Amino acid sequence: MEQLRTLARDALAKGLHDSALFFAQRLTAHQHATTDDLFLLVQALLFAKQYRRALHHLLHHPARAPLEPRFVLLTARCHAHARDWDSCLAALDDAALERARLIEDSYAAAATVYSASGPSSVANSLPDHISLHSAMYLLRGTVYEELENWRLAAAAYCDALRAEPCNYDALCRLADGHMLSAPEWRVFVDEIKPSLERPGYGWLKDFFSCRIGESDVELASVRGSLADLATPSSSTHSNLASA
Repeated sequence: MEQLRTLARDALAKGLHDSALFFAQRLTAHQHATTDDLFLLVQALLFAKQYRRALHHLLHHPARAPLEPRFVLLTARCHAHARDWDSCLAALDDAALERARLIEDSYAAAATVYSASGPSSVANSLPDHISLHSAMYLLRGTVYEELENWRLAAAAYCDALRAEPCNYDALCRLADGHMLSAPEWRVFVDEIKPSLERPGYGWLKDFFSCRIGESDVELASVRGSLADLATPSSSTHSNLASA
């Protein structure tokens, strides 16, 4: 079975989706298939755009773990790809997000206690992954954007950054979509400043400032253009006067 796992992971990493699906199906058909094996199969189905089959396995396979945050996110992604927005939001409800936060907090606490390099190096360094909690908020915001609910989308992206400031996707959605005004940006950055001021995060804080600055410049440019359009030119005034 381990050889099948290796082949499936390798095929998935190389974009050989049919091969990954073939090996993952053989793997999960075994009576000793694990939740990791099921996760690998659903990932392969997701990349193969077989969303309904992926959901079927997530709901009915003996190895399923429906409350595990990574499976919650994967289920929500399948619903989103199938454009079933209501089911996606139902999967990402407040209870699921809170459960993901608690689980990740417990992992972080355990890592701090048991890290061989000492608690300070764990707490004060960049993470080696983007939290599932943050990714779930990002997907929730994406769905609200599809539904054109900009207020809830912005709130979800802010929550994604509160959970994990390294979530660049959430930052870009907020900045590129001009979802926050300049004053709102500054209030938000002040709110998450403690996270951005940890050792190793200095460059990220500068990047946030740059993105806010870019948004301010773009907004000022747009306002200037609108002001120019609203102000009649001198030639227009002279034409009107001669008329």
